[in-house]
Amino acid sequence: MSATFVDRKRWIAGVLLVAMALVGTLVSLSWAEDANALPCRESDRTYYSSAAKTTIVGEVIVTCWGVFRWGTTSPYSDYYPGETCPGCGGGW
Repeated sequence: MSATFVDRKRWIAGVLLVAMALVGTLVSLSWAEDANALPCRESDRTYYSSAAKTTIVGEVIVTCWGVFRWGTTSPYSDYYPGETCPGCGGGW
């Protein structure tokens, strides 16, 4: 066997190895599921435009099924703790 044949064989083996690694990575990423942990306690934080707390500008609502946000945040807020979600073993 000539040196060029061996070099070509090594090059092909390297390309196949890289291709297999790429395909394996893509397959494993396509099967991966999102890691979304659900909260153990419900709460509600309401944001206001000023210290007078008359105009609501945003809110973050945490439920046992997820977190819902709308609007914007501000330094002026009220926090309302809620109930412990079922199956959480006592909450935080």
